[in-house]
Amino acid sequence: MGSRGGTRSSVAWAPGYDAFAYVDVAEGDATRCFLSPLHRTTHTLTGNVLHRTSPSDALYVVSSNTFAAWTGMTGSSFTVQLADESPFLLAATEFTYAAVGRSETVSGRSVALIEVPGATMDTSVDIDLAASLPLSHAHGHLALPTGASTRIVDAGRAIPWVTTRESFGNMFLGGFSATSYDASTHGFDYTVDYVALPAGRTDTVMTIYSLITGSAGEGTQIVQSGYPTDGLVLDAFLPSPVVTPLTASHGLHDVITFEGPPTGAVALAAFIGDAGIVYVVSAARSDTVRLEPPMLPSAADEATVLAGPLSAQVSLCVPTPTFDCDHFSSGPTVSLF
Repeated sequence: MGSRGGTRSSVAWAPGYDAFAYVDVAEGDATRCFLSPLHRTTHTLTGNVLHRTSPSDALYVVSSNTFAAWTGMTGSSFTVQLADESPFLLAATEFTYAAVGRSETVSGRSVALIEVPGATMDTSVDIDLAASLPLSHAHGHLALPTGASTRIVDAGRAIPWVTTRESFGNMFLGGFSATSYDASTHGFDYTVDYVALPAGRTDTVMTIYSLITGSAGEGTQIVQSGYPTDGLVLDAFLPSPVVTPLTASHGLHDVITFEGPPTGAVALAAFIGDAGIVYVVSAARSDTVRLEPPMLPSAADEATVLAGPLSAQVSLCVPTPTFDCDHFSSGPTVSLF
């Protein structure tokens, strides 16, 4: 633990992993962080999606593998780099998409799931949409947050998403079939379609309700455990963080200032490089209104670990006892140096 300008900070780093720091740490506070590897051993998984309804329909293939780098999809064929891991799920979903203004519809959705052995070597597998699973449905309403940025209020879209916690939201179990923007209620009515996990799977299902702008990752979301609840009304979305504008001349260790976050929310900044997120700096308290990223431990070659070009994104998080965020909002990503 160190101190800069009277502010205590703690920094965690290990070779081959990203770095994580807490700032504004009080004496006796317990902090906990999870480091993610920057480079993983991967294997190539290729395959085909069989029995599609139409080659003109939209088609996605996703995985519950915690690391999946999709390297291409041509027609009904896919290629993905997967990390070494225990058996995982592979999902294919086909649908027709249409939009009018901020309202969107998905029709003819089919979802097939298969279990794949751990990715220990290059392999090939096909997914058959003739074995699509039955869909369940839920309806609800998402209210735009008070104090949200004009981009979310004026141009935001609603994206409900059913996934698993272990996949960090990468897995697909369901998504919206309709979202309808209603200016009179300042929000979106939605319908979400989803499938159940195969028997015996112990993945932790969660539903993510997002309002996004499509502009550099800006958005706000609420995460709830389990499958969607019918009749749900959500109106407690976090507003976007209000940050003193970052510019390309902003240095990695320069102070980031922002307006006080809502009660219970803490601010954090993610610095993103070619390998993904390389450094996360989080406030330890919800009344913190500035982040001053500390230097990495002396054992780390900071010029190598945090080599540019870098971009930064400031977010707000309401932490849970398990150190996840059940309410989360992000400002736009800004290129730095």
